[in-house]
Amino acid sequence: MDNYWQPLIPTFIGALLAFIFSIFLFYLTEKWKSSRANKNLSTNLQREFDYNIQFLESYKSDFEKLVRAVSSNNKFPLIIFRFYKLQRLFILEAFNKGLLYQYLDADDINQLDTMLNYFNNISDTMAWNTLNGYKNNIITQQSALETFEYGKDQIDKYIGIQKKLKNKLKKLK
Repeated sequence: MDNYWQPLIPTFIGALLAFIFSIFLFYLTEKWKSSRANKNLSTNLQREFDYNIQFLESYKSDFEKLVRAVSSNNKFPLIIFRFYKLQRLFILEAFNKGLLYQYLDADDINQLDTMLNYFNNISDTMAWNTLNGYKNNIITQQSALETFEYGKDQIDKYIGIQKKLKNKLKKLK
């Protein structure tokens, strides 16, 4: 009977150690993959913020031209509304993975969410309807001016928010 247990015990201990090592190795590789994925996501998030800031700054100049055109009672200002072009892919992915919740407070999250909700096709349509109403004398010059100044102010506000959040998220890298 001793001959039976003698090779069995070292085999069992070797298998148990191999199992523990494989669990440890699995844990390390998963942690490394997760860390690498978060690093890639944070890099892409920083690029998305850069793009959005640049986009909003150029869009702000378009709105400034629109406000000047409406102020001078120009009924044919040339502008293409493109609120929907604000990029949100990596912002939404970072939301889904909970990454933003680790680095931003509730107010920052709320501002980011409000910004994403503001820049969409509905805002494009509303601005376009205001411009068409102004061109067709359905909407007064003053009302159109107030609407477009509000849009310009919102763009200014969200440029500032994007810059602030980008600086807060630099520690993600």
